[in-house]
Amino acid sequence: MMLDSSTGAERPHGVSKCQYSRAARFPWSCPGTECKTLTPWKIGNAQNGCSVPSDARRMKTLVEASVRLPTMPLDVTVVFRVDASTKIGSGHVMRCLTLAEELAWGGRDCLFVCRATSGDLASAIRARGFVVVSMERAVTAPIQRTGSNESYEDWLVGGWRQDLDQTLASLVQVRFQWLIVDHYGIDHRWETAFRASRPSVRIACIDDLADRVHDCDLLLDQNLGRRPHDYAQLVPPGCKILVGTSYALVRSEFREARAASLVRRQTLQRPRRVLINFGGVDSGNVTEDVLDALAHVPGSHSLRVDIVMGLAAPHLKAVLRAADRSQFDTKVHVDTTRMAYLMTMADVAVGAGGGTSWERCCLGLPSLVLEIALNQRDVVRQLASHDVAYVVDQTSLVRSLLTAWKKIQSGERLLEMSKNASTLVVGNGASLVAESIIRGTAHETR
Repeated sequence: MMLDSSTGAERPHGVSKCQYSRAARFPWSCPGTECKTLTPWKIGNAQNGCSVPSDARRMKTLVEASVRLPTMPLDVTVVFRVDASTKIGSGHVMRCLTLAEELAWGGRDCLFVCRATSGDLASAIRARGFVVVSMERAVTAPIQRTGSNESYEDWLVGGWRQDLDQTLASLVQVRFQWLIVDHYGIDHRWETAFRASRPSVRIACIDDLADRVHDCDLLLDQNLGRRPHDYAQLVPPGCKILVGTSYALVRSEFREARAASLVRRQTLQRPRRVLINFGGVDSGNVTEDVLDALAHVPGSHSLRVDIVMGLAAPHLKAVLRAADRSQFDTKVHVDTTRMAYLMTMADVAVGAGGGTSWERCCLGLPSLVLEIALNQRDVVRQLASHDVAYVVDQTSLVRSLLTAWKKIQSGERLLEMSKNASTLVVGNGASLVAESIIRGTAHETR
């Protein structure tokens, strides 16, 4: 077993030095003339005459300073209000980062407003080159719960009003055109009050639940099987509704790896390499349970297992110990930047029903899925009904895993599942969503 940190990862095969340079991830940096074509502004050093706009210089300064509040007026196009934590997980921030990077390639500056807490991923956002305004931990106050949103309202410590006030205070020095909200604890009350304070800002909501009213101009739900009528009574007239896996927020690296991954699956005979990933946090330590259960699979000693976890995962050390004592070749990849490569090389994945499902589908990777959160139930069922995954019951993990494993022991079956998965997600969803945002911005400024 070896710990593979992404900081030491080699440049992926087929990716040029220019594409993998700092400019590709930090559009407002000035690395030199090598990457002129990759940045929205002319690149140059001090001698050549740097022409990066003043706002871009401010953005770069703010990123490097890891500020909590902007200290000068700042113009951006899009602000994201999204959180990550050991309780919430990392999925909401990760999919927002995917959209932010797509918007950045279109020349739109983005800023993140996040609650400072354990596992907030602020450093990961800054590492991608974006400004993070970190709101201090809220003071606990009684929460007025409504409807079916009870458990998720607890995600806004102190309630929606306090969160809104802190968000507005964080953005008092920021001029922007779009606010994108990705938070199960936020509904129309927060959004309507925000709109009253910043009436010129358009609001987009990313949701999966279709269980609460939103006051927004654009609604995105990337889940499989979702239909526009699911939100017809939950958004105002005129709201643009984007639903289904056509809009799945999949990073460009998966789209680029898609062809090679699908070709590789043409010749598989049986699963030999397994990828285990339950998000960046895995607060329930399902990873270790699955690793132990795999030991019961016939011939497991010949398996090669890759485990992907985040550095903030609370059970990372326990998983590392379990990997050390496992009977098969196991590698733990922490905060890896090579997820597309690992999925491409895997024969089957064991994971949850979160946003990573769409990355697996894009690469045609057959899956064994577990429902580790209530909001994943519909996705897990849809994946099974479309014959791209087998469902594993966490309450009887060993028996259920063995049953599913027996069903994927032929290359023909793996290929069939792969083809079904690849038809659901082609990998251009982030581009389509970004285009809708950019068009809305252009319409607003005319």
